[in-house]
Amino acid sequence: MEAVWEKAKEAIKCSMDADGFQTWIEPLRLVGNDGEALVFECPNAFFKEWIERHHRKRLQEAIREAAGTDRPIKLKVTEERTKQKPQKQGPVQLDFREIGSSPHWRSGLIRDFTFERFVVGPCNEFAYSAALEVARSQRTRYNPLLVLADVGLGKSHLSCAVGNHVLEKTPGQKVFYTTAEGFVTEMVNGLRRKQLDQFKEKYRNQCDLLVIDGIEFLSGKAHTQMELAHTLDALTSAKKRIVLTSNLPPKEIPEMEETLKSRVTSGLVVDIKPPDPETRCRILQQKARQEGVSLPDDVTEFLAKRLTGNVRQLESGLINLIAKASLLRRPIDLDLAREVTSTILRDNSFPAKPTIEQILECVCNYFKIEPEAIVSKSRKRSLYYPRQIAMYLCRKHTDATLTAIGKAFKRDHASVIHSLAVIQKKCVADATTRHQIAFLSERIMKGL
Repeated sequence: MEAVWEKAKEAIKCSMDADGFQTWIEPLRLVGNDGEALVFECPNAFFKEWIERHHRKRLQEAIREAAGTDRPIKLKVTEERTKQKPQKQGPVQLDFREIGSSPHWRSGLIRDFTFERFVVGPCNEFAYSAALEVARSQRTRYNPLLVLADVGLGKSHLSCAVGNHVLEKTPGQKVFYTTAEGFVTEMVNGLRRKQLDQFKEKYRNQCDLLVIDGIEFLSGKAHTQMELAHTLDALTSAKKRIVLTSNLPPKEIPEMEETLKSRVTSGLVVDIKPPDPETRCRILQQKARQEGVSLPDDVTEFLAKRLTGNVRQLESGLINLIAKASLLRRPIDLDLAREVTSTILRDNSFPAKPTIEQILECVCNYFKIEPEAIVSKSRKRSLYYPRQIAMYLCRKHTDATLTAIGKAFKRDHASVIHSLAVIQKKCVADATTRHQIAFLSERIMKGL
């Protein structure tokens, strides 16, 4: 399995900045397996928690692509080798998942994603209120609840919060949380192993709350879309609750059946916008309290002003600040905050992050094509592939929304999503693409 892990790491490296990869992925050690699950060691409990909250999905997807099959992952702390068997925590739902009707069910709610930990502001107040209503009422009018948001703005947090609240208040409820990709994988495995009836039984008859994260992944998967539509019908008829999330409005998801579009928008549709400066400050202060750190007001305001991308970027900045202060035994002050944001935003190369125009210029120079050609309507291979590479790099290195990237390339949401998916898969399967992405990323960040 070492070969699978090395291949997965190469793919992850293409989708992360170098500092993040070195900090969070490189220290992971593959130490064995537990049944079908791969077991990884983390340096400490804090590291393990951060991986669980921020990188588990990325790891799971990369390993799935590298291994060619779904391989669950388990994380443990190095020091835990000599400890007694840990006590189970949390609601009884953990046991239910382990003995669920499908032996391939491995996905579960992220326990830290609760309503109490969700910072509410003008950008997300309506979405928060709707999610809380769904969590509190078994006969909610808002069914299904569809949460729309770009990457890193809290839609996964909010959807998990609904499930965690239900399990806390009514432990006997059967809650299933999965990504759309996990839903597809489980259905495919059910077909291969002639266990599709068990799959249907689980989701249609043994589920009180279904949470599916990232339904845009279902683009082009007609059979899965049909199965999900039937599942939603069954759950709705049985007055069961449904929460869905997506990066895109259903009408903008390419190759999605009208039947499914109608089902997922038949309840309440809410969206989450990027946080405003005041909300960013409150997010930083709450995260700091959770880490047991006192964050000075001037540092809070500085970080909120500099890190304007999304909540994940704010968390990354704060964690890097805390880690640097702890490891170097330095006070948390403006000087340290400037160093951290300089690293995150690459201030040595650009005033903030590279712009779409700078990335476009770099890619065009590399492939020896004109900027006017790459944004043209031509679908020639000599232009089509560089265009996909450029879109992928824009998504990776800027805070631009999918809409903004599409506008820059004179394309719609669907084309951008498709390009990102194509290059992500190529990064796993094709060494040439991985090397091109790594090389271009380095040049972009150096301003070459």
